[in-house]
Amino acid sequence: MSYTLYTAEKCHDCKTVANFLVEKSIPHTNINFDKDNACPPFDLHIFPALFNDGKLVAYGIDIINYLKRASQV
Repeated sequence: MSYTLYTAEKCHDCKTVANFLVEKSIPHTNINFDKDNACPPFDLHIFPALFNDGKLVAYGIDIINYLKRASQV
């Protein structure tokens, strides 16, 4: 399982989700869409967006609920 979290600048939910991943020690790669020179596999309209092995699995603050169910954290 390889999580990638796409975030954006000036995004409150992005910070909340990124902090949750760190606090729960969930392995992931964090890519800041506005700063890093990397794009998601397709255009996104909502940030943050969580991918698992290249597939979109959750977005927005709902990522936390997804991870709680998937990881039992």
